[in-house]
Amino acid sequence: MIKTLFALLYFLLNVLAFSQDFDNMKMGIGSATSTLTDFYCEVEIGEFSVEIRIDRLKGNLRNYNLEVELEDYYNEYFQFLIGVMSASANGISIQFHDKSDYFSLEIGKLSYALNDWDLMFTEDGPRGTPTLNVSLDLQNTTIVLPSGMTGNRGQQEWEIYNYLTNERDITIQKISLDVTLNKNGTVTATGNLNLPVGKAALTVDMSMDRDFKSEPYFNMLQIDITNLSPEIKAYMEDLIRVERAPFRRKGGGYSLRMSGDLDNPRIH
Repeated sequence: MIKTLFALLYFLLNVLAFSQDFDNMKMGIGSATSTLTDFYCEVEIGEFSVEIRIDRLKGNLRNYNLEVELEDYYNEYFQFLIGVMSASANGISIQFHDKSDYFSLEIGKLSYALNDWDLMFTEDGPRGTPTLNVSLDLQNTTIVLPSGMTGNRGQQEWEIYNYLTNERDITIQKISLDVTLNKNGTVTATGNLNLPVGKAALTVDMSMDRDFKSEPYFNMLQIDITNLSPEIKAYMEDLIRVERAPFRRKGGGYSLRMSGDLDNPRIH
């Protein structure tokens, strides 16, 4: 199944990129599932290389439709419909190397889902209001930063870097995000970030114009920070006292709540 999808995408990209007579295209998939195990890929370009490994990958696709119209100059559009597109993967390893440095990303488990997508775009922007839902979850993630990122830091940057890393490693226990855009142009989102030094939770309710050209308006944006280590808690206190950061103390943690636009926020 995965080979078939890759072949279709490769064919479509070639048609779109190289065909001068391309007028329109329609594509639909009612239902598809796939499972991949022990995936490995390595690419070398000069002194740069990337290596990708995935222990297991499982995907699911339902009610997929793609339509592109280019024949009528005055009615060109791109429409993308998805009922469900989801995937889960275990044991992901990505490593980038050059002659003097490297960067790596290890993910214990990753899952995502795209639900109820209805997107239609013309050269003037979206037609109607797009709708979509995106869910993402990552667990047990380790990032090894390039050594070049550790140079030329100020004292405060070094303190934050040392709080979050073990030498060059950053460990993220969990990242979760859920975003929904409805037909009224309202975006709602919730997110969570769990680190060894603390936790953060995000809640967003935001309004957008249909053309997506104006600045979004936050009906509510809230960030809650809890379970902090003593070092991070001391750093937050310095931010509030010295930098006048708009966080409020809440229980054993901190909270930021605002509304309005980013240029003129109202802090609650």
